[in-house]
Amino acid sequence: MDKQRQLLLKLENLDDEFNRKRRQLDEAMDDASQEKWRFHQELENLSEQIRYIHQKRDYETSEDLQKAYHLISSIQAEGDWTVKKTLTKLENEHEEHQALYKKQANSYEEELHQLKKDRDL
Repeated sequence: MDKQRQLLLKLENLDDEFNRKRRQLDEAMDDASQEKWRFHQELENLSEQIRYIHQKRDYETSEDLQKAYHLISSIQAEGDWTVKKTLTKLENEHEEHQALYKKQANSYEEELHQLKKDRDL
């Protein structure tokens, strides 16, 4: 196999690997967003259950209810922070992967250009 075909094959493999990794990162970001949504739904259900129990037992003070809602709010904020941290990490990984891909692709393209130049001489 000549040098040009090897470089073209390397470039094609690089493209395939880049696209595969990009899809994995996109799926991971989608999964994190979906998990956040499910988490919010579960917290909303929990809030409804607490409200129902509170009404059913006819508590005179709402202190316990306020404490429960405050706890749920704190849990939600912590969950949101965790998802944001995860998404930021995935976005940074995507940017690094893209920069590496561009660097390697440019290197292969420069080699191809140099080969063509050398053959024309």
